[in-house]
Amino acid sequence: MPEENAFPILEIAKLVGSGLIAATITQILAWVREVRRDRAMSERDARYLALRVAIVLERFAIDCADSLYALDMHEASSGAAGTLPLRLPELGDYPTDADWKAVSGALAHRALTLRNELLVASRTVSGSWEFLDADDVAQECCEQTGRLGYRAWTLAAGLREKYGLPPLDTADIGYDFVETLQKMHEKVIEARRKEREAVGKL
Repeated sequence: MPEENAFPILEIAKLVGSGLIAATITQILAWVREVRRDRAMSERDARYLALRVAIVLERFAIDCADSLYALDMHEASSGAAGTLPLRLPELGDYPTDADWKAVSGALAHRALTLRNELLVASRTVSGSWEFLDADDVAQECCEQTGRLGYRAWTLAAGLREKYGLPPLDTADIGYDFVETLQKMHEKVIEARRKEREAVGKL
């Protein structure tokens, strides 16, 4: 009698086991598809946010370069052309409807921190009116402008590269504004290096 019941029990066990395995495989496949879908959506969101932030940063960088160019014209023409830039350009608003956690942490940190750096630089320029004339204030403004403008440009380029976005086409802008920013940025960095060396010798 036990031998007659053994076969059905084994068959039932096999069927139940097969059903569990099939259900488990189905669940795993569904989970894998969901993870891939979520990952694709996250990458798409990150790429879109990177593009929008890069555009804001590039606009700021171009405005910064225009300020430097305006000062060069003013000095070259003895004041007949150009202007004395006495305020830093404004950094446009970043997207408020985006998930910053979707983008690289390091790049997000740099983008969000830049706004505070701009605030500090603007206050430095405003405070310089207490002991500098307009020409010197304009020079201080341009040094801060060149430094932050170049940082904004390199950050925008980093975002585009990280997320496979094409670089901004600068052919029609009319002058090499990146070189203009870079030269001022390097000038400021070198001046600060010499200041630190001078303080260290005291």
